[in-house]
This record gives sequence, C-alpha cells and structure tokens, in this order.
Amino acid sequence: MPTFKRYLQNKGERDADNRRHDLVLSLFNSYNESYYKQEVQRSASVKEFGSKLSGNLAGCENEANKAMRKSIIIGIIALIIVFLLTNHNTPAARTFRSFGVLVTYLMVLIYPWRRIGRLNEERAVRWLFQAIRELEVKSDNWRSSNFRYSIAKRVESVAIVIERIPLGFHDIAPIARQDIINACKARALGLRQLEASIIMPNSLTLADLIERLKSAMWCIADDRWYELPEGQPTERVRSRWMIVVQATSAIIFIGLSIFVATLAPKIGNYASIAAVSLLTVGLVILNRSGLLPGYLTDALGQAEN
Repeated sequence: MPTFKRYLQNKGERDADNRRHDLVLSLFNSYNESYYKQEVQRSASVKEFGSKLSGNLAGCENEANKAMRKSIIIGIIALIIVFLLTNHNTPAARTFRSFGVLVTYLMVLIYPWRRIGRLNEERAVRWLFQAIRELEVKSDNWRSSNFRYSIAKRVESVAIVIERIPLGFHDIAPIARQDIINACKARALGLRQLEASIIMPNSLTLADLIERLKSAMWCIADDRWYELPEGQPTERVRSRWMIVVQATSAIIFIGLSIFVATLAPKIGNYASIAAVSLLTVGLVILNRSGLLPGYLTDALGQAEN
C-alpha cells in the first residue's frame, strides 16, 4: 500500500477518535473512507449499519469534492482564456475582461451546485448522522436550550434537502413529478414538526430523539425516503409579499452586479471585484430565502395573500 494512502487512512481513524475532520485532507477519498468507517464504528446507535452507512457518508463527500475540483479547473482554464484574449489596455478589453471574470465566477459556482444538488439524499444522511453523533457525544448538554436549537437547525437542513429531491427528476411526466414534489414536502413537514419538540422537549427524551433520527437516516440511506413519516398540514405563515420581497432583493443585487461590470472601462479592474461581491450577496439572499428555480412559481402560487 502506498505510504501516503496509508497515512491518510491512519490520520482518518485518529481524527474520528478525536471528532476532528481535517478540511484539507478531506479532499482525499482514502481519508474520508477511513474517517467515516471509524466514526460509524464508534457510534453506539448506528454501528449496526456498518460499511453501507460509512460508504454512503464518504461517497457524498467524495462526490462533492470531485465536483469542486472540476469547477476549479474549469475556472482556471476560463480565466486564462479571458486574460489571453484581453491582453491589451483598451476600454473594450477591460469590459470584456470584467464580464469574463463574472461569467467564470458563475461557472465555478453553478457547476458544483448542479452536481451536489443531485446528492440530496446523501446529504440528508450525512447531516442526520452528524446530529446523532452530536447527541451521543454531548448528551450532557441535552438540557441546554442552545444545544437543542443547534440540533433543530440540523434537522431543518435535512428537511430542506428532502424537499429538493425532485429537482433531480427531469425526464418524467409533469403530473408524476408534481406528485413527488408533494410527497417530499409532506416528508419534510414531518421533520419540521419534530423541530418544535426538540427545542421544547416536553415528553421527548434524548433516547427517543436519537431513535427517530436513526430511523429517518436509515430510511433515506436505504433508498426508502418515501417511507419517512408525513407531517400534518398546518396553516401557512409565510406571506406572498415576503417571497416577492426576497426574490426582488436578490434580483436587484444580481442586476447591480451586471451594471457595475459595464463600468469597467471607467472604474478599471475594481469593477470586477465589486460585481462579484454584489452577485454573491444576491445569490446568498436567494439561497437563504429558500427560493429555488423549481419551486419559485409553486411557492408564489400557494403562499398566503
């Protein structure tokens, strides 16, 4: 076995023992496989799932890293081409350079987002596993409101990606896709209704919560996400105007980024920096609002007036 690969495996096991995931070494598949294998074995609640669970966890991170590496390579090549084509100091060249940097930035963001966006089930499994391990290792903090809130936020992250599962289904009939969207929303609602019980655990015990999260995690890991418990529909609290305001804010920032990029001949290269910054703000607002292209129309149509 190559020395470096053996080092990654040993380092992964040690980091799992210390519950410290190295962000740099996590770019290597061998490290992730060793880390999650050890993490699963150390979990009293889920070690019965063994290699299938650890393979799912490592596979999700490895796929995300693969997409990120490809996007960086694409970005570097695109930037080289842009600067080779604009290797002269004229207003037209500066404008083209600014737009080239802006388009490259979008490419680097969109490529991994599209690939990782197909890993919704794997991401849900990973976040549920992390929540279970957090509850096991820090069980003494169960009485802390801040700790329970952090667990509820993890559950909300899982609910969001469960809602996004249908985004990976493109070549099916619209009526079938709508049924899947409704089913995913119902399963996500079931998880969201658990959040209130986590923050205010009247009758919910730590053991009960671990068991419920474990059951949900294995349903998803075993490709049976449709067997997750459905939530009971409640009155919507999100208004149509709030959705409109959030979408409008994001569009304004994205539009400003394009406008600033056109000022490159007057401002110079600083226009590219400002345009990228404004674009980032717009995308962050869009992401934090939960407005995705596949759900924007549906959300506007079903929100309260």
